[in-house]
Amino acid sequence: MLLGTLEFRGRRGRKTMSSLGVIALAAALTYAAAPAALADGGNYEVAFQGNDGNLWTVGSDPHGDWGLSMMAGTSPSIGGVSGGYEVAFQGANGDLWVAGSQATSDTGYQMKAGTSPSITPSGNGYQIAYQCTNSDLCELSSGGNSDTRLGMMAGTSPGISGGYMAFQANVGVLWTNNSRYGDTNLGMMAGTSPSVIYGAIAWETAFQANTGNLWTYTDSGASGGGNRHSQNWGLGMMGGTSPSITRTSSGGVEIAFQASTGDLWTVGQDNNGNSGLGIMAGTSPGIAGLFSGGYEVAFQADTGDLWTVGTYSNGDMGVQMMPGTSPSITSE
Repeated sequence: MLLGTLEFRGRRGRKTMSSLGVIALAAALTYAAAPAALADGGNYEVAFQGNDGNLWTVGSDPHGDWGLSMMAGTSPSIGGVSGGYEVAFQGANGDLWVAGSQATSDTGYQMKAGTSPSITPSGNGYQIAYQCTNSDLCELSSGGNSDTRLGMMAGTSPGISGGYMAFQANVGVLWTNNSRYGDTNLGMMAGTSPSVIYGAIAWETAFQANTGNLWTYTDSGASGGGNRHSQNWGLGMMGGTSPSITRTSSGGVEIAFQASTGDLWTVGQDNNGNSGLGIMAGTSPGIAGLFSGGYEVAFQADTGDLWTVGTYSNGDMGVQMMPGTSPSITSE
C-alpha cells in the first residue's frame, strides 16, 4: 500500500475563466458549429452530460443534444470507432447505453448507480467496461456481456484500453484484469477511478494514490517480457477527482488532472505543468492524443462551461455542463 503525505509542487497563479453566462437548467443548450480551430487538423469529439441532463457531443462533427437522458451525477465515455465514434453512458433508467456511429440503443444491462462506463475500440467495434449492479467489474463486447467476478469499490468506475481493464478493487487497491498480475498492491484514494491507455508493448494506468498524489503504473504484459513498474509523480491531486491518460502520435504519454489547487495540469512527454485554468470542484478532465499530432484536453471549467485546451483549441465551448460531471474526448 502507498503511504505518505500529499505534496504539490510548482503552483502558479490561478486564473478564473470567463463564462458566457450561466444557463438555467430549464433553458435549452445551444451549439452553433464546431470552433474554427478544429479546421486546422485538430479533429476531435467531446461527450458530456449537458445541464439539461442529456447526452451531448460537440467537436469536429457536432451532434449537439442527443435527447437521451443520463443518470444524474454520471459521465459518458467516448471512443473513436470505424465510421466515427461511439459513446457509452449510464442512462436515466440505470441501463448501460451506447450512442454514435455504429449503434444507438439501450443494451439492457443495468449499471451500479452513480458509476460511469469506459469504452475502447476493438477491431471494427468496441469494448465497454462498467460496474455491474452486484458491484463486479463487467465487460460488454461483440462476444457478449461477461462478469469478471472481480469486486469493485463502491462509487468508482473502471478504465479500459486494448482489452486491458484497470479499476479500484473493493479493498481500495488498483487492480487490473491481467491474469498474470491482478492486484498491483497500490492503494488508491477513496472515490477515485483509474484511466488506462495501451501503447506498442505496454499499458499505462494513471490514478490518484491514497496519498493524494498522481501515480502511474506500467504493465508491459507478456509482449514486453512481463515487466511492470510504478511511479510517484510527486504532484498532489484534488480529493475525489481522477486523472486521464493518453498516448500521442509520437508515442509519448500525456496525463491531465485537477491539481490540489483546483487548476488543470498536464504532465508527461510535453510536461506543460500548470495551465492556470480552474476546474469545477469534484470533476475530472479528459485527454486525447490527436491523429494529427499533439493532444487536446476537455474539462468542466469553474464557470460550469465545457472548455477545451491543447494543441488546436484553447477556449470556452459555450455550453453548460451538469454540475459534478466530467467530459470525455477522442480523436477522429
